[in-house]
Amino acid sequence: MAQFGSTSRSTGAPSLSDLVSQSRKLTSAIERDRNGLGSDIPSINLALDQLESQSRSLAAGGSSGVPTGADSKAHYFLASAGIDAFTLSQNVNQTNIASAFEPLEPLQDTDVQSYLQHEQQQIILSAIDEGRRETLDNFNRNLARTMHSRWSRQKKQIFEELGQHQVSGMSDNLPGSSRQITGKGSAGKALLASSSTMTDPPLTSLSMHTKLMSYDTLIRSLNQHRLSETPFPLASELLRTSQASTGGAGETQTQLAECWTAVKNIVGEDQHGNVPREREFSSAYVDATRLYGSPEGQQLRSKIARGARAFLESQFETHVDNIIASNPSKAQLGGQPGIVSRVAAFLRVSLLSREGRWAPELELVKQSPTSVALPLWATVFHLLRTGHASDALRQVEEYEGALRRGDGGFVGWFREWIESGGRGLSRSSRDRFFAEYNARFRNLSLGGNSSTGDASGVDPHKIALYRLVGRVDPTRKFPTALTRSTENWLWLQLIMTREPSVGGGAFGGAPSTANEADEDERESYTLENLARKLRTYGEKHFDPKGRRPLHYFLVLLLSGEFERAVAFLYSRPQHQADAVHFAITLAYYGLLRCPSSQSSRSAVGGEILTTQSDAVGREIPSLDLARIISRHIRLFSSSDARSALEYLYLICLNVESSVARETQEDQRQKCYDAIKDLVCQTRLYTDLVGDIRVDGARVPGAIQQNLKLLRMADERDYLRQIVRAAAVQSEAEHRTRDAILLFNLAEEYDTVVSVLNRELGASLFLSDPDAVESLNPQANLSAAENSAQLAKAILDTYEGQNHIVRRVEARKRETCRLLLELRRAVAFVRNGDMEKGLNSIESTGLFPLSGDVVSISRRAESFFRDIDESVGRNLSELLLMTMDILYKVHASLKSSTTSGIATNGAGEGKEARLAEVRNKARSLMMFAGMLRFRIEQAVFAQLTRLDAFIR
Repeated sequence: MAQFGSTSRSTGAPSLSDLVSQSRKLTSAIERDRNGLGSDIPSINLALDQLESQSRSLAAGGSSGVPTGADSKAHYFLASAGIDAFTLSQNVNQTNIASAFEPLEPLQDTDVQSYLQHEQQQIILSAIDEGRRETLDNFNRNLARTMHSRWSRQKKQIFEELGQHQVSGMSDNLPGSSRQITGKGSAGKALLASSSTMTDPPLTSLSMHTKLMSYDTLIRSLNQHRLSETPFPLASELLRTSQASTGGAGETQTQLAECWTAVKNIVGEDQHGNVPREREFSSAYVDATRLYGSPEGQQLRSKIARGARAFLESQFETHVDNIIASNPSKAQLGGQPGIVSRVAAFLRVSLLSREGRWAPELELVKQSPTSVALPLWATVFHLLRTGHASDALRQVEEYEGALRRGDGGFVGWFREWIESGGRGLSRSSRDRFFAEYNARFRNLSLGGNSSTGDASGVDPHKIALYRLVGRVDPTRKFPTALTRSTENWLWLQLIMTREPSVGGGAFGGAPSTANEADEDERESYTLENLARKLRTYGEKHFDPKGRRPLHYFLVLLLSGEFERAVAFLYSRPQHQADAVHFAITLAYYGLLRCPSSQSSRSAVGGEILTTQSDAVGREIPSLDLARIISRHIRLFSSSDARSALEYLYLICLNVESSVARETQEDQRQKCYDAIKDLVCQTRLYTDLVGDIRVDGARVPGAIQQNLKLLRMADERDYLRQIVRAAAVQSEAEHRTRDAILLFNLAEEYDTVVSVLNRELGASLFLSDPDAVESLNPQANLSAAENSAQLAKAILDTYEGQNHIVRRVEARKRETCRLLLELRRAVAFVRNGDMEKGLNSIESTGLFPLSGDVVSISRRAESFFRDIDESVGRNLSELLLMTMDILYKVHASLKSSTTSGIATNGAGEGKEARLAEVRNKARSLMMFAGMLRFRIEQAVFAQLTRLDAFIR
């Protein structure tokens, strides 16, 4: 060691050669010191470049190969399982993939052609790899998108089936509503039906069933009147039916009756037999442009307002009578119960104190100095409120002398207003009226306090009458004493509405006053303005506790908001059936818009109400009648398809000239699709679409008898739109028997045989082995017990009518007969009659059981060209069955002790018959060998074994 150190210091920095020589000397010195004990230490014989490489590896920490820490534990663990982790690690480290994409042969720097070819190959490989990745990504994205889309459709269908829909958009249409209006599932209808109000008796399932059945009978009667084109008082009949089915008990039933009465008044049904025609108002209502921009539309809006006022007046008169009846002693009606006497009695009950004093806000007027002072203004107001305008005028005229002292001009103005039918005053009268009104009432407060109803001390009835006569400030509030009930407030609002004249006067025809146009522009307050105000107030304003949905429904109905009213009522589960029939009634008279095809497609979440803005920004609502009818019939379509069909006819109410052509087609298609679905889901669909007897005679169904209700041109349209569509759907749903019968009804005869062949081929070895019996010629085809019996009956029917035979491909008919014969063979085999089974197969000529090699070869070559796929799919099973028959016949012959066996009517010896069977088996095996690649290998192996036994 001293030598090594001294040499190093004397020579300076040693070279690698010096280090090598010194290391060798060191090794020999160590060997000498140990007296030969160092011979076990191996010597290092590495070149300088090898030493450099090893040194660099050591410096990088990668040459030790000795696992440390956690790696050592892993190595020991793997070693215990017989895995040499160290060797594997070395192999991995020695693997060099840097040249994986290098050319197999080195390229010269000047070999441009080879370089370009190599680059092209690399680009192609890269493109293939990138294309593969993009294809995989696209596949995954499309798969996810498709699954999401299908799940969305399936989820929507499930919700539709359960009735768990959400009427979205209602919160926008009813700004006052602070909650989303959401429908409940049909499964909860029975529970929810009992919670309509706190005072209503519960609706049992029996009463609900009775009500629905009554409705069904009525709808059937409606359609009969539609067929005969005679008017039908639908609202009156539904009112009667609703009262009869429930007994009219409970607050809800009373409100429901009021709603039907309101519809009667709006459409113009009365006790004198006046009934509007079907779709009478559609031309003016359905098209918003005509409703708001034509004389016809203006007249309709005025009619709606008058009908709503008439209902409120009749309702109030009933209320007057009820109040009198509840307190007869105070009312003191007397023996002359005319309307004036009844109103006076009502006022005594309502406004007279116990001490016999009138309410302080009332202005009392004496007819003469000796007569008793009475509340004249209140009497006249309530006569108007009950709809007796002529009696109110007579009352004013009786007190004309008394009124001259302070209100001398009122009598004339009131008379002119009544006689004009509420159209208003003439120019000169208006000028004098407003001069007096402004002087006496313009600056009076109309708010009122709790005791008097008016802070000014003026009789609120008097102020109201003046404002009504002169149509003063239509949008200003009336005295609070008169607007404490919704009905009173709404009546006052309706009287103040006036529709702007379009090509005529404010109420139709020529202008009634010279300054009418100026008045309309200055004080415009229409039914639309009122409806917008009601939507702003919302449900919460009219029904804070949410216990009287029919009340807010009635408010919307009286303001002409028919679509929104029905949608609101339909959102309440206990009233969905009622909402459907209100919608039907309004649609029957043409007072319900259906959505356009685009709006219908864009509707999400099962919403039934959609709105579209017109040219001036007005929101035009539409109600999806087809959807709510389709939902409604699900309650009973499976048990009473005929009644469900009667409802579906009503979808086509919107298929008429007043509706846009595109919307007509959309509604028509919805109706046809709904009927198609009904046909497909009911087992007794022959009642709907009819049937065909074995002798070819048609049995018409219910739909065929009522094509007029479906707006169909002819029977061909019916067969194509409904029967054939139902057949296609049935086939897609694998209800093959139904598809066959429906295709047959649709006169798709060639398709019928094709479907029959597929069904017979698919069920050849699965069907009942019993023999097929023929149907009675007078029986319907639907009476067939299985597909084979149906196929035989249909073929017999077709072949008996030349016009049908010509429409069916001959090859398909032959295939059907072949399959029926093969089915007979299968039946014989399953019953153990091998001889008959063999004869049946031979009669088909399906397999060559005799002949030379050439004929068998030709048959094999043309087999799949001549045979239908429905037969070809059973090739393996048929070959195996035929060979099994031959084997069993051969075995039976060999075990027989009879030397002569009768076969095919000729006596043959046993050996001859055995030889015949062997020849047939040999021919069959030869034929099977030529089609070996078309036969299942396991079947071919069995054929070979059976053939070997037939020797």
